[in-house]
Amino acid sequence: LLGTTQRGEDVLSRVLYGARPTVITGLLGGLMMVGFGMLIGVSAGYLGGTTEAILMRFTDFVYGVPLIPFALVLISFVGVSFIGSIFVIGLILWRGNARVMRSQVLQIKNRAYIQSAKAAGASPSRIIFKHILPNLTGMAVLFFSIGIGIAIIYQANLAFLGVSNPVLPAWGIMVR
Repeated sequence: LLGTTQRGEDVLSRVLYGARPTVITGLLGGLMMVGFGMLIGVSAGYLGGTTEAILMRFTDFVYGVPLIPFALVLISFVGVSFIGSIFVIGLILWRGNARVMRSQVLQIKNRAYIQSAKAAGASPSRIIFKHILPNLTGMAVLFFSIGIGIAIIYQANLAFLGVSNPVLPAWGIMVR
């Protein structure tokens, strides 16, 4: 229905077959973005002090690293691979999630039920898992869904630049 390529390959079947690695990229990339962002954001927001300062300065540093040049350099060291490009995407794009999660944790930890849990002797891990993380699930789902789209776009960009397995029929390879 979409015609053929110059080599005689069916474009529709390649688009359908190329959806699988693209969806895997979106899911894994979005999961890594939310995972790293939530880990750093919750740790910085709840622990505060020196830990917060160090984690947020690290986040500021990561903001200064451009994704595409960093991906080209890093993949040249580890080799061109599908999982490697997903790892690079997740390694850089968590930074916005961490900032927002930190600000949410700062708001949540000043609420009355958190103060009463502290007064009752609840451990920090119990407070985080019982009270803070359930309040962040809606935001985590939002960032995950946004991260899926961002990961797919950046994977297609990297594949277009040739930083992906050329045999794998991903959408970025097809555009190239």
